[in-house]
Amino acid sequence: MRTNRQRFRAGFTLIEIVVAFAILGLASGVIMSLFGSASTKVMRTENERLAVLSARSAAALIDNEVPLEVGAWQGHMYGKVEWAISIQPYQTEAAIEQSNSSVPPATIPYLVTVHTSVGSGSNQASAAITSLRLKTGAP
Repeated sequence: MRTNRQRFRAGFTLIEIVVAFAILGLASGVIMSLFGSASTKVMRTENERLAVLSARSAAALIDNEVPLEVGAWQGHMYGKVEWAISIQPYQTEAAIEQSNSSVPPATIPYLVTVHTSVGSGSNQASAAITSLRLKTGAP
């Protein structure tokens, strides 16, 4: 037979309910922060992809809109992409020896560096491409 005391203990106490709600609140806070940071990471990844593709597109401008000669150029592309191209003479030991002679070289090497930047704040991404380009000269 049950006594009044045993029948009274059949439910949850107020402390147990408060602890359960606290755990539920912490768990939902963690889940919400994960979803929030995931969208930020997706945006950053998209900006990184756009920066690399834009760097390749800016490199394609060389010899079309940007002359292959020593200097620096800057510009903007779609999606608020900023690009900068720097062209420097590339000096190897053979080029230095040949520059001392009176015969002009048949090809002139240039070191080309393309930098791009996309986005702002925590979503900003950038890319850089460095390549060697040869300009044919009159022998």
